[in-house]
Amino acid sequence: MSQEFWNYTIDDSSPLFVFEPYGDAGLDNFTQNGWLPWYTGSGFASSGVEAAVGDSFHITSRPGASFSLQFQPPPIPYIYDNQNSSLVYTGNWSFPNNDGHIPNTSHPVPFHKTVAYASSVSLNFTGVAIAVNGSRDWGHWTYNVTLNDVPVPVMYNVSTMWLIGDTLLFYQIGLDPTQPHSIEVTTTGPTDMALSLNSITVWASDTSTISASSSISQMATGDTSELHSSGKAGKIVGPVVAVIGLIILGATLL
Repeated sequence: MSQEFWNYTIDDSSPLFVFEPYGDAGLDNFTQNGWLPWYTGSGFASSGVEAAVGDSFHITSRPGASFSLQFQPPPIPYIYDNQNSSLVYTGNWSFPNNDGHIPNTSHPVPFHKTVAYASSVSLNFTGVAIAVNGSRDWGHWTYNVTLNDVPVPVMYNVSTMWLIGDTLLFYQIGLDPTQPHSIEVTTTGPTDMALSLNSITVWASDTSTISASSSISQMATGDTSELHSSGKAGKIVGPVVAVIGLIILGATLL
């Protein structure tokens, strides 16, 4: 099982950040009093409603100034490749099968394939969503899906004139992350008609709400400190380098 990460950058200009004692001290440079926005092109504000130009920073030299951000991590996708021991195969499956196009020509990998009627693959899991991926090709045929012991009222067909190395065979969202779930994919075509499996992806949810405020509540110690986030890289400089573990390089959430 492999894990992927969802990346999103929150710029320090976002009102989701809570700056203490405040996040915008007004016109000119009053960083000694609290946090002040500063832009690489515009500098500090000199008048109201002027357009901000360049990358944004929040700067302060006030001892004890802090910022915090509360967020809930998004679901994390866990990919079970077709060789994963958590998958239970019944019936007659062949492995390894190799094709230079499955799942793609850049990184072809072995896959499971069956041509036997009523062969199935199943997985027990917990999560908020699930997706099944496999290939489509001439000579492939139909299959059914059972989710939590309830048959999905659709007979799916993977037959096509094209060889498609990887495509979505089934997905379901909105699952209860606190309950165990099960899925089973079963061939329904006649003998010698195929079904291939590449992977199953489960999105697991972390329902805890994380606050970064406790780690950085005393980040400013009198020297000038900066909070910056632009593009895919954020930066905290000055005396706060030691507390960037939770706010990864400023405001980049991984």
